Amino acid sequence: MIGFEQIRESLRGASKSGTLAHSHILVGPDGIGKSPMAKSLAGLILRPDSDAVRDYVDMIPVRPEGKSIGVDEVRRIIGEANVMPFEGSRKVIVIYNAELMTTQAQNALLKTIEEPAFGVFFILLTKTLDNLLPTIRSRCAIHRLFPMSREEMRRYIIQQYGLSGPSLDEAVAIARGIPGQADEFIKNPARRAAFDQVLEFLTNLAAVRSLQDRSALTILRQNKAVLEQGPESFLEGMLLAVRDLACLKTGKDYKNLIFLYNMERMKTLAGRYTMARLNRIVEVCESAGRLLEPGRNINRETVVDHTLFQLVEET
Repeated sequence: MIGFEQIRESLRGASKSGTLAHSHILVGPDGIGKSPMAKSLAGLILRPDSDAVRDYVDMIPVRPEGKSIGVDEVRRIIGEANVMPFEGSRKVIVIYNAELMTTQAQNALLKTIEEPAFGVFFILLTKTLDNLLPTIRSRCAIHRLFPMSREEMRRYIIQQYGLSGPSLDEAVAIARGIPGQADEFIKNPARRAAFDQVLEFLTNLAAVRSLQDRSALTILRQNKAVLEQGPESFLEGMLLAVRDLACLKTGKDYKNLIFLYNMERMKTLAGRYTMARLNRIVEVCESAGRLLEPGRNINRETVVDHTLFQLVEET
């Protein structure tokens, strides 16, 4: 496992010395490696004298069954915490997507996290700390997983996929230091197709001159395609592409661009947008992203339709 060596060494030392906290939060974007890190940490807790990373019967995964983790699921977690371990004297409960816990669920879990049964450890995985109560955060050791350096990312991709040359450079650029992004781009053709869809969208958007244009109608009809791809993924791609276009317009170093794999098209698009329009696209996409955050009770199709209309309206 490449990356986060400092965190792992610190946790290994604490585990062997018996000073390891009973509750931990791993925070970082999707694909950064929270799951492998949780598995590594669980191994350090369950077998502090071994460096082996494997599946353990006393590592209990808890994943959301729906759009949130409610009180009933937390009650099951509490019940599991009171069951004796099978293989040794310790048990690790890993809660995935902990940011999806409702306020009531977090309050129900608080006492157990604050005073767990002997030998019980908790690991909470989350994209953001913002949705976790201060009382939960204050009782956990927080480990932030930041994107890898470009060199770490290169080593990861070479080790996993053996890429070299332009293919390696393109994967490093698209990954932005997040291993999961590299995995998706390399292994999943749909990921590259999704990026191509964003560039096609921006090409059509650049052609819009009024709301009566055929290009405007083409944009508005893409609502179903955006919903099928996933609005969050689409908005992420839009923001990344607009960021690259802004860099191209200001003449910044091409080595830091993300869409290296399609530079000719990016250069053409950069000449068709003003900085003011790019900034407005960012504002619209970020506003839509906030509406789609977990816990917001809003119709996703409505958000997509409104966002596409706003983008067209800004011609």
